[in-house]
Amino acid sequence: MKVAIVGAGGIGGYLAVRLAAAGNPVSVVARGAHLEAIRAQGLTLEEAGGRAATVKIPAATDPAELEPADLVIFAVKGHQLDAAMEMARPLMAGGGVALPILNGVTATPRLEAVFGEGRALIGTALVSAEIVRPGVIGKLDSETGIVFGDREGRQDTEPTASARAMFLAAGAPAPASPDVRVDLWRKMIAWNGTGTLTAAARCTVHELQTVPELRALYETLVREAQAVALASGAPVPADTAEAVIARFEKMSGKIRSSMAADLEAGRPLELDHMTGAVARMGRELGVPTPSTAAMYAILLPHRDGR
Repeated sequence: MKVAIVGAGGIGGYLAVRLAAAGNPVSVVARGAHLEAIRAQGLTLEEAGGRAATVKIPAATDPAELEPADLVIFAVKGHQLDAAMEMARPLMAGGGVALPILNGVTATPRLEAVFGEGRALIGTALVSAEIVRPGVIGKLDSETGIVFGDREGRQDTEPTASARAMFLAAGAPAPASPDVRVDLWRKMIAWNGTGTLTAAARCTVHELQTVPELRALYETLVREAQAVALASGAPVPADTAEAVIARFEKMSGKIRSSMAADLEAGRPLELDHMTGAVARMGRELGVPTPSTAAMYAILLPHRDGR
């Protein structure tokens, strides 16, 4: 299975090294100093304990310079997806399927609107990685992995089954799931609490856990997102909010969201596809989301970056 990865940053770079090191044909779309380093020295994954792997793989800024792929992994931010889809048309020209590894729940329908019904899977990343310097990816936490499946949340259909087998053989965990749609929405529900609020309040999880007013607001944001999920017909268990909050209790207080980091650095925010998506879907479904809407309004002036 030929693989092309659009966005060779943290998650995309992590997958590129794992899959290529196992002998799979992999190419990546990258840019700037990161691209030049990949071309000159290869792409390296550094892990805990000093382990490292380096692969030499085709890399380009223009996907037209790369071959069409059977599996095109989109590892970009929500606000970058429209541009990424347009530039990735040559990679999808051979009839391949797209796998989005993005935050939120809107990526798959957006991909299908461009490439056609049935040509996009659903997926979510439960592993963290980042570019530590050009050409080098650092994996940040234990490997839960990349959970993905077809539009119905199944993993026993093609090409999901073959792609999962490839991931697992390469040491890139792809956990089994009875319904991937549940995993996708569970992350969205959790993110609407920690992701939104660590950005809006400019804080870490520690403050959310220990400041009573922030803790109460966190729980409200989680419950609003669950209400939207249930109203949308997502097959999430009724106790998902409670499960998310219980897991939140055990989270490291040092954690903050990628949106909080982007806000601090003056970069554009994937606001419309996360906090904004929950508020927008709430309006469309008649579900009140006043706290989520307030957080969206607070962050809106920073959406396009500094």
